[in-house]
Amino acid sequence: MGGICGQIHGGFTGELVDFAGVDEDGEQAFLLSFHQRDELAAMVARAGWRAIAARRAEGVEQRFVATGAAVAIVDARGALKEGLAAVSALGDAVEANAAALLVLVSAEDISALGSLLASFTGEHVGEPRLLICLYRGSPPLHVDLKFVALLATTAEKSK
Repeated sequence: MGGICGQIHGGFTGELVDFAGVDEDGEQAFLLSFHQRDELAAMVARAGWRAIAARRAEGVEQRFVATGAAVAIVDARGALKEGLAAVSALGDAVEANAAALLVLVSAEDISALGSLLASFTGEHVGEPRLLICLYRGSPPLHVDLKFVALLATTAEKSK
C-alpha cells in the first residue's frame, strides 16, 4: 500500500509502469506522457488512483483496453502531434468502455486547436459544470471541459 512501485508489465509494445496509489484496488487511470510520465503518474497515484503509465504511443488503444482503466490521460505537452494522434487512436476505445479522456496541452499549443466557433454550458444535458466548445478545423474539434473540485487525499489531510 502507498509508495510507488516500478513493476513492468510485459506483453505489450512499449512499456507500462504501474504506480500504486493510495488505494491499490481502486480505480485505474491509464496515462500516456511522452516527457513527464513518472512525475505525472506519481501525482495521479497521490490522488488515490492506480496509474498505469506509458511513454510510447505504439499500441495505445490495445494497452488502454487491457488495463480496464476508467480514465485515459494523454499528456500532449511538448508533443502535440504525437499526443493528438494518440487521442485519435484512443477515441473509440474510450467511448466503447464508457471511460473518460483527459488531454493535457501546453499553453503554447492551444492555438493549434483552431479558433473557437462556439461554446455553451451543459445544462441542457443536466451538467451545469460542463463547458462544451467547438473549434474551427478540418474536421471541427469538439472539446468538453468539466469543472470539478479536487479533494485532498487522506494522507494530505493528515499533514
